[in-house]
Amino acid sequence: MRSPRPRFFAACLALLSPLLGLACDESTASFCMSSVPLVYVAPQQVTLAPGDTSTVRASVVADRWIDCAGRSHELHDRFAWHSSNVAVVSVTAIDSTHALLTGIGTGQTTVVATIVDDPDVKGAMAVVGR
Repeated sequence: MRSPRPRFFAACLALLSPLLGLACDESTASFCMSSVPLVYVAPQQVTLAPGDTSTVRASVVADRWIDCAGRSHELHDRFAWHSSNVAVVSVTAIDSTHALLTGIGTGQTTVVATIVDDPDVKGAMAVVGR
């Protein structure tokens, strides 16, 4: 009897590859998926009233990695920051890894940290304006 694991793996790969920007075959997929650089933003969520501020930090979890084609990449902790809704929060870069959030209004939004070396690699956090 054949194991359902290969089919499950193929289904997961088919669903996850486009989301992660991967084009791997089954023999390299687990290596490629485990070596994709990730951006972590801390804290993951803040609630701000108008005028409140919070400092956030981004970091690269895997700063050296090899893509599915075997190319080596090195990323540096330099981020560009933006808010998806400037009516809720404004974002000002403090240095290469930190940003100052300032509450503007009510609602929910996402603050995104994008790696300057590779704009396709991003991390995000949630902001609630109250």
